[in-house]
Amino acid sequence: MFRSVGAYLFAAAFLVLSKSAFRQALSEFHDTEPGSLLFGALQVVIGISAVVAAIGLVRRSRWASPSVAIWGVATAALLAVQPLYEPMDSGARWSIWLGAAAVGVAAAGVSWFARGLQRGDAASRAVTARADVEPPAPGLLVEGRQPVEPIVARAPDAHVHRGTEGQDERPHSSRAPIRE
Repeated sequence: MFRSVGAYLFAAAFLVLSKSAFRQALSEFHDTEPGSLLFGALQVVIGISAVVAAIGLVRRSRWASPSVAIWGVATAALLAVQPLYEPMDSGARWSIWLGAAAVGVAAAGVSWFARGLQRGDAASRAVTARADVEPPAPGLLVEGRQPVEPIVARAPDAHVHRGTEGQDERPHSSRAPIRE
């Protein structure tokens, strides 16, 4: 139950982040400053991957984890590249790079959560699929079979018709077991 609540909370957060990314992408495409096309393209990637991640988390799909990872890489890249295009002091640059690292770690954690969510859902589907097929009752197996009796066959006496009754009566084949 907590996994479901977590999946819905992460999905809602990704939808809010995608809305913000699409708004930023539109404003970057209207801007003429250097790097605005790169920032706009990264914002589009961030927005699309966030929407795909939200849908994947709700559906517990196997592609939720990679889409969260793509979102994290694109967001961290956007934050890491920003100090190259905008002049800022070294303290602000370090805080932005630290924020990029934090976003990367958070995205790795949510991606791990999404992967576990998908694995848990696949495992529960496998258990319910196995539960649909009922095993046979143990009594039916025992009652339906006849008891196994050993097959005992005497080898034909090859020397009876030749007048050699006093000689060795055992066959010389080592493959045929004889019980007496």
